[in-house]
Amino acid sequence: VLNLPLKSKDDQWLKHILRRQRPEIVIYLGGPGTREWVEKDTAMAERLHSTLPGEILKATETMIERFIYVSSCSVFDGHRGNYKETDPQTANSLIGKYKAGAENWIKG
Repeated sequence: VLNLPLKSKDDQWLKHILRRQRPEIVIYLGGPGTREWVEKDTAMAERLHSTLPGEILKATETMIERFIYVSSCSVFDGHRGNYKETDPQTANSLIGKYKAGAENWIKG
């Protein structure tokens, strides 16, 4: 088990460590999920929740067996409830939009 903090804006070291350690599974849990934090630091929130997961997947996809991205119920608007992964994403918050962006990148 390798637990890596994502506090740095420079993620090259993270990619280097992942390439060096060659884990079988990567579970991405990056970034605070509160709306307040996301709205306060939108650039970092977008990086941690949307862009970085795809970059890490791309950097490690030839060496890992499984990449697990933990998303959020915020990718849905919350009106109906009991959503499934196959339901259309209807995010109405920044965190939801960022998470949906990462989900779509990873699925692709």
